Amino acid sequence: MPLTKAEKDNLLAQVNALVPDAPTVTTDEQTQEIPCDAGYTGTKLQKRTVTTTDGVADDPSWTDVSNTCVLIPPPLEGKLKFIKSYPTNVGAPAGTQCWFGKHTQWAYCSVDGKLYAFGGDGDWRLQDLAFKQNQSLTACVSYNFAADGLMEQITPSRGDPADGTAPYKHDGCTWGYNSQEDKFYGIPGYQPDYKAENDPHQIMRALYVVHSLERQTGKWVLGPSSRGVWYKEHWGGCYDSTRNRFWLQCPSTSGAYGNLRWFDCTATTWGLNNLKQTPGLASYPGIAFALSTAPWCQRYNPTTDEIIVFDGYRGHVIAIPLSGLPSPVPRIVADVPRLLAQPGTPTNTVGEPVGTIENGFCLSIKRQKAFISYNKQNKYVAGGIGGVVAVDLVTGAIDHADYPTPPGPDEGQWTQAEYDDTNDCLILAGNINTDHQFGKTFLRYEFKEPV
Repeated sequence: MPLTKAEKDNLLAQVNALVPDAPTVTTDEQTQEIPCDAGYTGTKLQKRTVTTTDGVADDPSWTDVSNTCVLIPPPLEGKLKFIKSYPTNVGAPAGTQCWFGKHTQWAYCSVDGKLYAFGGDGDWRLQDLAFKQNQSLTACVSYNFAADGLMEQITPSRGDPADGTAPYKHDGCTWGYNSQEDKFYGIPGYQPDYKAENDPHQIMRALYVVHSLERQTGKWVLGPSSRGVWYKEHWGGCYDSTRNRFWLQCPSTSGAYGNLRWFDCTATTWGLNNLKQTPGLASYPGIAFALSTAPWCQRYNPTTDEIIVFDGYRGHVIAIPLSGLPSPVPRIVADVPRLLAQPGTPTNTVGEPVGTIENGFCLSIKRQKAFISYNKQNKYVAGGIGGVVAVDLVTGAIDHADYPTPPGPDEGQWTQAEYDDTNDCLILAGNINTDHQFGKTFLRYEFKEPV
């Protein structure tokens, strides 16, 4: 007997119920940027296609699409050794006196291999001031250590009226070489009060403004204001040759883990980036878990695109990877002796004697090393170490070299440090506030093969 239509529909429905629905399938193209393998600088761009079936996603492996990975060169061998000392007025006219104070800044120029000094305090007696005492270095002077530290005055102490501007006294400020523009930049953090008798051409009235100095012409150029945008007295910022900007120290005024102020040389604008928490960085009285970079000199490492900073409170050399902008995660490169307990009181909040922030810090890009000068007067907080500590930025290994005797006891404060990659040597200058003998002496260190 043939099936009725209703029976056929019912039977078809039963058959269809036995056939599963087609699965719901979606795909998602994903990309990610990750750091290169250990021993390399740069990043990798990876991609994968994630397939989701009825709400369950698979987990395929990532495939490299492109990378900017560059092998970090292995560190050069050798042990840091004191080589010789120099007077600070080699080749200058008779009567010239160049006694370095604690805030005078070095800037290494990769074009001509010279070190350029500017700013800070001390006892400067230059020919254009009739060899009279001048506490602030308002001229730019260069030193050539391929020629035994030959000194040359680059700019007049009171500026050139033809420039129409010149920086007034810079004390505790940033001074660095901009390799993209072939200029030096002076960025004031602190300036003494203006006095007209120190400005005979009336061209130095603009305080707290950025000035640039053209290396080839010696001409000063007026830039934008720096008022109210960053930390005041400090130990020197660093030039970032990748982004054409200067990174400047900041206290932890925003963000629980510290921050960095920057000045963009192209746009002449200011900005601020907060840091994320540094793994392994202990809490410290007054700053908690912040990486407070305000009192410490810092340098830019173009090989790894990182800012390298000395945290003297806790005793670390720390790298801030700028590939992590806008909020980088710093990393501890090496443990080093502490330098400072806490400034401003006889003891800090945990009863330790106070040290001093008056130290030198610099990098060798060629050797991938950081250098810190220590003074034995900080023997409690620095473990009794006086001399120079060299930190390998690749391995974290530490080397140490004592100060020489003579020219004097190693309790002296060697507050300026710069590495001359052209001549492969470390140069230290002294602090007049400790001993005048130190203020007028340079020390030269080199890496020598073990005998």
